[in-house]
Amino acid sequence: MAVTINGDGTITGLSAGGLPANSVTEATIADGAITAAKIAADTIVAADIAAGAVGASELADDAVDTAAIVDANVTLAKVENVTSGQIIVGNGSNRPTAVAVSGDVTLANTGAVTIATGAVEHAMLAGDAVDGDNIADDSINSEHYVDGSIDNAHIANDAVTGAKLNPALVQGDIIYADGTDTIERLAKGTAGQYLKMNSGATAPEWATLSVSSDSITEGNTTVETVDSGTGYVTVTVDGTEEGRWTPDGLCFHGDTAHANALYDYEEGTWQPLNQSDQNIQDSATDKGQYIKIGKFCWVNCTLNTGPTGGNHPAAQATQVKGLPYTFVNTISNGCTWATASKQNGNSSVGHAPGVLQGNGSAALFIGGIGAQYWGGFTASYAVNE
Repeated sequence: MAVTINGDGTITGLSAGGLPANSVTEATIADGAITAAKIAADTIVAADIAAGAVGASELADDAVDTAAIVDANVTLAKVENVTSGQIIVGNGSNRPTAVAVSGDVTLANTGAVTIATGAVEHAMLAGDAVDGDNIADDSINSEHYVDGSIDNAHIANDAVTGAKLNPALVQGDIIYADGTDTIERLAKGTAGQYLKMNSGATAPEWATLSVSSDSITEGNTTVETVDSGTGYVTVTVDGTEEGRWTPDGLCFHGDTAHANALYDYEEGTWQPLNQSDQNIQDSATDKGQYIKIGKFCWVNCTLNTGPTGGNHPAAQATQVKGLPYTFVNTISNGCTWATASKQNGNSSVGHAPGVLQGNGSAALFIGGIGAQYWGGFTASYAVNE
């Protein structure tokens, strides 16, 4: 095979198959002689590329795709600069974009997030999310309370002072409830006034007595001293005299007669005794009752004059002693017996009339009953006092 070496260093007449194996070495290849056209497809492998030989200029645009990047090998240093405080989010074109955080929070470049004032609304809170630890001291005031939420259990003892009440009170004021259960204030009265109910009986009010040298008036009632020398006093209502105190006693409706004056009234109890000073009531502890008006006395009791056992004495039925006032010796009066339970051992006999005679002492002689009597006793008699 004829081989020709040309003047430009090229060789003609030589085929690849005509060279012995390994006969072409680096030294026999001229610099720049191997072009891309001389390299067969898929000929260059990793072992043929020197370390650090592939730089940015060796890479075509978009030549490095996801498959070419080893997992976890893209560090933050490979990411382009982002403005302080911004974050990277996907934009409307699904591309990562640096944006500033806005709305109800702000983000510092340290990563700290701040919630804007008033940004947390009630709907954002979970049930029972706010407890005592979340509430600052002195933060709860009247605007935070629900109407009617403060009941007796929430109020400490001695916590409600006069200063807490509305209306405010001053010394001497009185508080009361009106028709709607609202607390109302009655300002203190003046010296000498007294407290009374108003004409509608709905609230208290202060009233003033009209006092002169000889009378006292309140509303339509007047108490008047008629004669300071005798001490007469009258009570007048709507101009009409209703009562008069005189030396003879109390007179009514303008009457001044001595005989009509009530000078004494008394109620009390007394102990009925027989002529031997023994109790003749149904029980040793029983007492009789009496009413004395002026010079007349009404008495009643239960009598048991027969031997019925216990503390009762033998029959002595002619005298009742122990009267509360002395009987007038010159006057006799009738009496009516109340229904008797027994008389002389017989069954009830109804009413039995009797005659009372005084002896000028606190005793009555009784006729009209037998030796044994068990029943009621009522009498009226004139007295010396």
